[in-house]
Amino acid sequence: MGDLDPRRSIHTDQRVIAFSNTVSGVVYGGNDGGVVSSTNHGLDWTNLNQNLPGALMYSVALSADGSMMAGTQDNGAVFSSAGAHWDMLSGGDSSHDLIDPSDSTWAYYVIYDRDSFTRVNTQTHESTNIAPAELEGDADCAFFPPFSMNPSSPKHLLASCQHVVRTLDATASPVV
Repeated sequence: MGDLDPRRSIHTDQRVIAFSNTVSGVVYGGNDGGVVSSTNHGLDWTNLNQNLPGALMYSVALSADGSMMAGTQDNGAVFSSAGAHWDMLSGGDSSHDLIDPSDSTWAYYVIYDRDSFTRVNTQTHESTNIAPAELEGDADCAFFPPFSMNPSSPKHLLASCQHVVRTLDATASPVV
């Protein structure tokens, strides 16, 4: 939404709209950002979510210390350190998010791009793109390329589209 007036802008992914049968100009919208209403034919909008936060989660990963990482629609990759508030690590649509099950300092996520495999330090939020070169230009790559971790060796990662690639040290050095 950027610098737009928030009263005039609403989430772009609209799911449902309802018009009042009794009051002219009253309209309600349901979208990926929640519920909004307008009393002037949609010229201005009011967020009706109040204190009801929500997100569509595609995946959730857990660590032994109670930390969680989730991939969400439109809210990106998010991280919660042992029950703390969620921090956004990346915007957009995210899925196949992974967290080291024994050391929640390291996590991995992919967003809606085959070149988006990212390793992130959850404490500093410093991140490194570890996208395998073998998947660049892979037109058959899915919206969320599959990405997995060996739980007993968390630096062993696999990614795939037309090709399956792996790394044994969680860097951008995959082997086909």
